[in-house]
Amino acid sequence: MSLLFKGKTAMKPLFSNNVSKGSVDELTCAQKAHIIFYMESHPDVQLKSLTKKFSVKSKVIIELESMSVTDVLDRKTNWKPQWDKPDVIFHPNVDYDELDLPIGEDDHINMGTHIEWTNDDCILLLVKLFERSFDSIRDTEVNTLHYNDSLEFIKSDVSKLLCKMIGLDHEVLIKETLVSKRNFDQKETNDYQSLFTNI
Repeated sequence: MSLLFKGKTAMKPLFSNNVSKGSVDELTCAQKAHIIFYMESHPDVQLKSLTKKFSVKSKVIIELESMSVTDVLDRKTNWKPQWDKPDVIFHPNVDYDELDLPIGEDDHINMGTHIEWTNDDCILLLVKLFERSFDSIRDTEVNTLHYNDSLEFIKSDVSKLLCKMIGLDHEVLIKETLVSKRNFDQKETNDYQSLFTNI
């Protein structure tokens, strides 16, 4: 997995495909945090896929499902008091599709970053998610995974709330997004056809 936080250097891989862990006790705090974070952000992934991805037995996944990331962090080794502030969130070092998150403090024990989020940071992140979703809808085929995920985000309550905050009509935004996609695809088709008619 690539590490995209500002100022990060690559770290050794967290998981090895050579040995399958049979119990939660065999995992480091960082490994537990990463598995839980992944499950929270990908709730529809099947048990079999999770065991394969993280090289663990199914009972490990089942046990970790009842925990949160903060439950498993190592708070004894090099823990800083400011990381307990309510607006500071731990983010495992995973690929965030170059969303360029705010600069946080590295935690090499838990292999992640503690970021103190402001309201402006949250709004900026939502705007970046909007932009990424619009680009994905424009650039991918209808009914593909990326297209559907992006359209789902545009239709989401989070998107609706952001529209309200910045004075946009959410329903109009959804309709205009779909119209723009249809127009873009039609232009692409016409350009492709004209290429062959000119040969």
